Amino acid sequence: MTRLWGWTTDQDRQLIALRAKKATWGQITEVLGRPKSTIRSRYKTLQDEGITEEGAAPAFDFGVTEFDRQVMARLEEKEPAKPIHWRKLLEIANETQGAMEALEVAKDIQERRIPGDPYPIVVYSGDWHLGHKATSYTRWLYEIAMLLRSVNTYLIDLGDNRQNSRSTRHLAWVLSQVLPVELQAQLIVSVTQELVGEKKLLSKIGGTHDSWFDQGVAGEELLRWLYRQNESIAFFENKGLLKLIVEFEEGEKEFSHLLFHKARYRSFLSTLHGNRREYQLTFPAKVVAGAHDHEPGAEMYWHYGLSERAGYDFGGWSWNIKVGAFTSAENQFRDLGAFHHRTEVFCPACVYMPEGIVLLPTLRDALAFRAGVPAARHHEDELIEGLDLPEEQRQKLKDEVRRRFGL
Repeated sequence: MTRLWGWTTDQDRQLIALRAKKATWGQITEVLGRPKSTIRSRYKTLQDEGITEEGAAPAFDFGVTEFDRQVMARLEEKEPAKPIHWRKLLEIANETQGAMEALEVAKDIQERRIPGDPYPIVVYSGDWHLGHKATSYTRWLYEIAMLLRSVNTYLIDLGDNRQNSRSTRHLAWVLSQVLPVELQAQLIVSVTQELVGEKKLLSKIGGTHDSWFDQGVAGEELLRWLYRQNESIAFFENKGLLKLIVEFEEGEKEFSHLLFHKARYRSFLSTLHGNRREYQLTFPAKVVAGAHDHEPGAEMYWHYGLSERAGYDFGGWSWNIKVGAFTSAENQFRDLGAFHHRTEVFCPACVYMPEGIVLLPTLRDALAFRAGVPAARHHEDELIEGLDLPEEQRQKLKDEVRRRFGL
């Protein structure tokens, strides 16, 4: 007997016709030249596809197998429920997709407005790593208190607010937390609510420790839930374009901001290599700000000068910013045996004017630019004296800011 492979349409029709005439499996075997088991299997397949008559077309339905009949008999039902048609499933998918998109707070492009009097200041910060043993909590408290105390001053948060090490390949990351993960979450919720209440938090980027770690463990992010409650915040998933409109007395002016947590590119030769590449490949914004690497840097970057001269609203001078990290008390990676990676706190601030943007290394310097050096010094002295810190820590903080800011 010659063994044939595959079934043609004519052979299928011949098989169905023979069964319709009550031919036995042995008789069909002689006609088709195939084993009984193969013929029975093929006929069962045709039955499952709804082809029960010669020349019939497949129906959009599923046949009931013998296994189904046995199961339903045990459940005391005559026939199983018919499967949902594929068109209905697509309709359900479309409706669910729309509902999920309506709940999605992370957008690619968002717009926010702020007043222009006095000239607004935006602080860029990130990589707080609250909960880690190496975080400088005193310095973080100083930066947040200074922000809350200053008029018409805002924060752009570039991600990784908490350590959030629940499940990583390095057990040292889990053991080196001074706050349990659930308390870290409460800390973020509390400080966010205060920043939002004081209208200080302008934009937020989801980072690796906060957004990505949550997705990997729970499938849902604390940040997404949190910012659904606070629609005033421009929330982005790792990267987005913020169109900041400042309402000056002379009229409105728009400043474009390309914000991200982790750039697609990096180079050990240049801290800001990733910023330049994102600028060139994503959008030539006036401010390009990122985080993640813990290696701070800032530069005034000239590109697309021809576009600016042609009258387009992009090109010319832009600011590239890479914020530092608050894990400067000790080397964050000491427990992993990496002693080369040193970090530094760097939270630069931009002053927005009708003439353009001025970037300064600290909020204190931005306040001095806006109101004068004596006023900024007095403002800072009052703030430090008002912090709820032991005298020893307060003096240490004073020495630190004086050394770093050249006071």
